[in-house]
Amino acid sequence: CFFPASCVMRIKIFNCLLSLRANDDGFVGFHDDSETSYSPFYVCQRTDSQEIDNDVDEWEGLTLQGVFLDYTRVFSAVMDCLTKEREWEVLVEVLVGLKGLLEDRTLAISSWSDFSPLCQKLCFIANNQSECLCHLSNVPSRGVGDGGIAPYLYPILTSLCTYVSVLDKSAQHQLVCCLERGIIGTCGL
Repeated sequence: CFFPASCVMRIKIFNCLLSLRANDDGFVGFHDDSETSYSPFYVCQRTDSQEIDNDVDEWEGLTLQGVFLDYTRVFSAVMDCLTKEREWEVLVEVLVGLKGLLEDRTLAISSWSDFSPLCQKLCFIANNQSECLCHLSNVPSRGVGDGGIAPYLYPILTSLCTYVSVLDKSAQHQLVCCLERGIIGTCGL
């Protein structure tokens, strides 16, 4: 299957951005396969005076300030991708990465205050899979099957259940209904 260079570039960019994680102190790291290494210099939470703790002897005696990483633009790019993306491979990469990102509550909550639009968009895609799939190019003829994009969506929707306190009532209702349909559809297969 042929993918244009722009598709490959978008996949790599989203893969990189969605592989970022944050520890409990707000330090940002890069998740690679089974481990995450955190930078002592990049933080996802802005505090008045966040000093960097570093045990490296070379830095002893220096007070280093963390660089604030504004991750809200990444969430905006994810929303744009869910709305406008037309390449199957890019959309799947974003959905797979989004699940892992939502499991990192520190980074997600510090960067995005309203998860309702994300929840509503994912529920819309789940409820209108055939319509959404027909707009995508390079959808594999084999391997997608009757489940369509559902195997990528429902793990994210399940992760969104942990954010129910920051979802508005409408998004909560859509999420519950969507998950019920998913369970009924899975049981019916």
